[in-house]
Amino acid sequence: MNKDNKYINIKDVAEAKGLTSTRSLRLELNKIESKYISREIKVNGGISYEILFSSLEPEIQRKLREAENKTTALVPHNYKEPDFVSDKTKLTANYRANIVVALQKLRKKYPTKKEADTTFLELYNSGLYLPKAYNFIGSISIGTLHRWVRAFEKHESTECLQPKYKWSKQGEYNSILNDEMRNILLTLLLHPSKYNYGKAIKLTKEILRKRGYEELPCDLSFKRFAENFRKNNYAEWILRREGMKAYHDKVEPYIERDISKIEVGDILVADGHVLNFQVINPFTGRPTRATLVGFLDWKSTALPKPISALIENKETATSIVENNYIWSYCLTDMRNKMIEECDYRIAAGGKFTNYKGIMPGVLEEILIAISMEKPLYLLGGFGGVVSDVCEIIKSSNSATKLTEKWQRKNNPNYSLFLDYLNKNNKDMLPNYNNLTTILTLKNLNNGLDKNDNFKLFSTPFVDEAIYLVMKGLKQLKDNEKNK
Repeated sequence: MNKDNKYINIKDVAEAKGLTSTRSLRLELNKIESKYISREIKVNGGISYEILFSSLEPEIQRKLREAENKTTALVPHNYKEPDFVSDKTKLTANYRANIVVALQKLRKKYPTKKEADTTFLELYNSGLYLPKAYNFIGSISIGTLHRWVRAFEKHESTECLQPKYKWSKQGEYNSILNDEMRNILLTLLLHPSKYNYGKAIKLTKEILRKRGYEELPCDLSFKRFAENFRKNNYAEWILRREGMKAYHDKVEPYIERDISKIEVGDILVADGHVLNFQVINPFTGRPTRATLVGFLDWKSTALPKPISALIENKETATSIVENNYIWSYCLTDMRNKMIEECDYRIAAGGKFTNYKGIMPGVLEEILIAISMEKPLYLLGGFGGVVSDVCEIIKSSNSATKLTEKWQRKNNPNYSLFLDYLNKNNKDMLPNYNNLTTILTLKNLNNGLDKNDNFKLFSTPFVDEAIYLVMKGLKQLKDNEKNK
């Protein structure tokens, strides 16, 4: 018997676990489906237990190995680290050993082994006698049971009950199929024609024979590989075979969110509660119930400062100043991240009123692009905010509609919103006074000269605008090569 798979006294195991007594271990060993493989031994004063070394947790095995130099040799000095064994393989071996041990105990209660084995097999295959083992292993035959018993009695080790598959890493599926066989089979299985297993395997074998293969694995080997791929790559399976709509319906609703992929502040989860008292709404002068709105940061689970929103009905709740603040904060953050990932920006149109944000959205994007030194192309011939921005660049004078005074006058609640920012978060306040110094030809950094930029500012023709943008990009590329 391999010394590495000897039985260890329960007291030594308890000491390695840091337990003051062996009571908890004894209770575990007396369970029908114990996680350890053990045997009874006679000692002075009664019965004790020994636990099979290989059935212990890896951490306990390591501690016992480290203790071998301080005590009697529990494990060999010439111990060699075993080959990689997957968690599933270890569980399979442990459950098989549990089945064998349970059978050995039952045999003591019957006059013949045949009667005991028949009774045990019926009990086990019912799924009620050893439910955990049955759910993991499934039903077994009398031949399989006897084979496990012979192996375990010969080696007294769970290792002899491990499946004989070879693994190199956790989660890997080992197959006799080589890479070429796998690739051909997957190409057919993931085809929009949705070939079934039988059809895909038949076509795969025909292709392989044409490529010179004479001896091929059986159909079952191909089918097992296909089933394993489908089980572990279900999202790709659905997307490739059935399309995006099926992916949305069958996969996306069941995707587990991975909180490790986001950062603090990326996602806020909000909820509100209407308070059970009335106050005077400072915006309307009417009595109303306040709503307490809480925002939970998903990553840190921290609760930022709650916002008290005064609402008179659900229709007006979204127009309150505090809600505008949340919208503005999120829009600014979105625009920063979006522009940061762009190589260049093209701006056209843009509205002066009824927007959500700290300033007209297109104007804010233009200012962010300039601050990040992104190449910027302004199509002023299509009107809107961009047209006024172009006039500021051409004349170096402010545009009436892009002043704080005009914005306060022509946007409802904008004055209240700016006052709120001034009180609660001055860093978010827009600065309309320095637009003439920021909006200059030099800051566009787009590869076009003054004349070409002025053409781009005024042309109403899409084809000409595209030509000028491409000209600027080509010039930037040439400038990069000449550096």
